[in-house]
Amino acid sequence: MRDFVATVLWATGHPRLVDDARLCASEIVSNAYCHTASPQVRVEVTVNHRQVTVYVTDDEPGRLPTPPPPRTPAPEPEVAEGGRGLVLVDGLAARWGTTAHEAQSPHAKTVWFTLAASGR
Repeated sequence: MRDFVATVLWATGHPRLVDDARLCASEIVSNAYCHTASPQVRVEVTVNHRQVTVYVTDDEPGRLPTPPPPRTPAPEPEVAEGGRGLVLVDGLAARWGTTAHEAQSPHAKTVWFTLAASGR
């Protein structure tokens, strides 16, 4: 999946966005894998000269992800391994969000993010 996203961006002339897109897509797909029992996760990419948007759709019911609260530095390193994925996406993406697809399936949902070609 990361290579798919990277290949699309290289092929469409967005090499500066490859690293951020790979990281954000990895986080969103990992969340779908870890937090759902969906039998499949679909990744779609749309590209134009100004922006790239990656959509990750699963078929598992559940609450939609919400923007992370602002984080303050901890006095000591945090021990939790999870909980930082959406913070990364929120920091790297120009915008991100969620869409429920109740007309298609009562369970399908998409988490998407957009990276701006001209910078963050």
